Amino acid sequence: MQSAYGRRSDWFANILVDPQVEAVVGAERIPARAFVVPAEEARDVLARYVRAHPLYGRAVSWWLGYRGRLGDDRSLTEWLATSFTTVAIRPRPSPRPDGGVILER
Repeated sequence: MQSAYGRRSDWFANILVDPQVEAVVGAERIPARAFVVPAEEARDVLARYVRAHPLYGRAVSWWLGYRGRLGDDRSLTEWLATSFTTVAIRPRPSPRPDGGVILER
């Protein structure tokens, strides 16, 4: 996910202080950890998103300030990757009774 206000967003500042979050999917609450995605990985994720959702990706990017050629997915992806910090959320491991860990869904 990306913040329209970048690193100035309150939620972004909060996860930098405490990355332990709770993801809510429907009625399910999942203990998770938020982290900043490295630039190369962010570019890959954003390129896949722009390809999978061309109209939405272009419309939102235009609304956020992109003024390049909308048919140029490489330029659009690069703009998104450099203009906004990408954050991912992954489930936290949970302790098992035998001392190991399991990943919650």
